[in-house]
Amino acid sequence: MSTDNTAQLSALIEGVPDALRDPLTRWVEEQFAHNAVEGEPYSRALLEVVGAVFGQSLATSDTRAAFDSVITVANRDPGFFLDVVDLVLNPLAYYSSAPAADADAAAELEQILRDASSVWTASTAVPSGLERRSDASMLAREVIESSTRAGDELRGAWRYAWGRRPNASEAYRGALRAVEYGLGPVVARDGSLPTMADLIAKLRADLAQFEVRPGADDTIPDAQTVLSSLELLQQGMNAGLSAGYPYDPLTVTRAQAQAATAVVARLIHLAQSANFTRR
Repeated sequence: MSTDNTAQLSALIEGVPDALRDPLTRWVEEQFAHNAVEGEPYSRALLEVVGAVFGQSLATSDTRAAFDSVITVANRDPGFFLDVVDLVLNPLAYYSSAPAADADAAAELEQILRDASSVWTASTAVPSGLERRSDASMLAREVIESSTRAGDELRGAWRYAWGRRPNASEAYRGALRAVEYGLGPVVARDGSLPTMADLIAKLRADLAQFEVRPGADDTIPDAQTVLSSLELLQQGMNAGLSAGYPYDPLTVTRAQAQAATAVVARLIHLAQSANFTRR
């Protein structure tokens, strides 16, 4: 990560600052109103899932009063406010069949968050949701939107690492699956899908035959760094495994999962842009 990017990220604002509160409230209200059935001002389906998931008592049949209750709690609790926004973007993640905000609404929300220098970004990928901004966010988004199996795997991993409902183990495992799909076509000549162990072994055996084009990514300048990155990812996986139980949740932290997904996004982007190739 460059010094400039680090400074920009550190200047971003957590929570829901005053500059964000009013436009965010208006956006949420528009989405609750947009998804309402005829005769009701706000979406009962969204209100019910807010009550069920977050334990908010909405003891009223009046959706206007229930919505006002949600906003009252949101104004006291920035974390809850952001969770409600995340739910509106992707109700399926909260086990609700309520319709999600459309791409235009997600783009409008992203502009609101950006204008307020929020640390959160509204992903417009499907499924969408709130994600923490990072130096690798734009590269990850390109991979996720590439209509590839690597992008599909990274989408889930990224949400688990950077979203409002984190799961470090699933994020780390998903990142490794993504890099297998992303680098496999470059490393394996026979069209097979190599595992992480296969990727590492093939690169070690034939490292001189691979290159990273100069200037493509300052953090991964050569094939040796690609190999070292894969080895570190595999070591993290092995260290997180429970003895004798390979399918148990990994004992990794969210920070480790975020680091893994960021590195994997860079590696896959290099391969997809033909900047990591055979000579």
